[in-house]
Amino acid sequence: MKNVSPDLIIEIIERYENIDRDVLACNLRSAMSNVNKSIKQQDSWLSNLSGYKRKTIYTWMSPHRNEKVPLKLVAIISKQLDIPITVLMNPTLNNGKTQLRKQINKSTSCANKVIDYWKSHPNQTVKEIAEAVGLSTVTVRRHIKNHMKGNKKMYEVQTKPKIRINLDSPDGNIYFILAHAVNAMKTYNIVNAKEKAAEMREKVKKSHDYEEALEIIRGYVDIIED
Repeated sequence: MKNVSPDLIIEIIERYENIDRDVLACNLRSAMSNVNKSIKQQDSWLSNLSGYKRKTIYTWMSPHRNEKVPLKLVAIISKQLDIPITVLMNPTLNNGKTQLRKQINKSTSCANKVIDYWKSHPNQTVKEIAEAVGLSTVTVRRHIKNHMKGNKKMYEVQTKPKIRINLDSPDGNIYFILAHAVNAMKTYNIVNAKEKAAEMREKVKKSHDYEEALEIIRGYVDIIED
């Protein structure tokens, strides 16, 4: 804290010790909302800057916890947003827990609505979910992608598309089945359908025989034999 007077350091420490943890968290959320709109974006941004885990940061700023945001994190936000640290620790800017709950609920309500409906109606397409919750398909797809980010088997959460094939007919050609499976995934509005289709094609190309390739495709779609 170069060129900072001892008196200011004492004031900062006293403000930090005296401010209610919910009021402090709400001040920080309000300051960050001008840069990062969602709670998840804010916590990811802070995680990258500070090295703290995103979930830990969320816990510090949750209205349902007791731990106060560390002074180090307050200082980082102050520096990055060019806001005086004493302003971030102003005890009169909000009413604490109530407003903090409102901020978090506002950010997460749409996402929760989408995910809750999706989990209880796994057979429905993105379009059907969007119509049910009153949001656009783009918004629904974004919330589902965010929810499932990092899960390499996200396609398994949804019921797989079904295709009907007579394996003993010319339609039983593995490349015909592959093309049929890709079309079904796109029609069914599978989340990340394009990426999953490319993944399926690549695996099939590397397979050693017909049965292995067929089993790979079955991992992405249900094949009903006519």
